[in-house]
Amino acid sequence: NRRRPNNTPLHAGKGTLYEGGIRVPLIISGPGLKTGYSTVAVSGTDLFASFATWAGAAIEAGESEDLTPLLKGLEEEFRRDHALLFHYPHYGRGQLQKPQTALVMDEWKLIKDWETGSYHLYNLASDLGEKSDLSTREKDVFREMLASMDKRLQAVGAQLPLENPD
Repeated sequence: NRRRPNNTPLHAGKGTLYEGGIRVPLIISGPGLKTGYSTVAVSGTDLFASFATWAGAAIEAGESEDLTPLLKGLEEEFRRDHALLFHYPHYGRGQLQKPQTALVMDEWKLIKDWETGSYHLYNLASDLGEKSDLSTREKDVFREMLASMDKRLQAVGAQLPLENPD
């Protein structure tokens, strides 16, 4: 009798691309950094670019973004063109661990379910539990995010799931 994780109000849990599986707090403190908090989503991969910047090293642009502007209180500058891509092109152990891709931009999150070919769009600012799919009501946001998702997947050479012939 296994207990299911309770991530209320977040949807689902570990190993999924829903907020219950990817939302984790990040705490950073240091000289010259703004105190307080931000609701901007970042990824652990962003630490690489940040550490490189702080060490004075130059790195190529990629899937890591320097957090320094955000940490110094320049949230709007950081938000510009900032998006997180999560790509899980295979099945996992749980019912919700299936081939999916998620893109988070500002308060919006688009999830593509590769198994069904369906999409779900959520406004995380008003629906943290990912209960209301807005993909048919917010058509402009949906189209913009879908184009961005496709472009990012292509740019990183993401392996896409293949249909099982059996």
